[in-house]
Amino acid sequence: MANVPRFRPCSLLFAVFLLGAVVRLPAQDQSLPVPPEAVRAEGVPQGKIAGPFEFHSQVFSGTVRKYWV
Repeated sequence: MANVPRFRPCSLLFAVFLLGAVVRLPAQDQSLPVPPEAVRAEGVPQGKIAGPFEFHSQVFSGTVRKYWV
């Protein structure tokens, strides 16, 4: 059987990282306009964040999740 070079995934990964380090995309110098729905308006109720709460799973014992509402 002929001596065929083997594919090495880490070589491909290294090449991708090297290409990303060499090729730089131009930075975005301008800011985007703020849409009207992102601005606070009078008469619109404001929300509140409550938490953190802990959820102790009964299905997966020992699993605890933190969440906010």
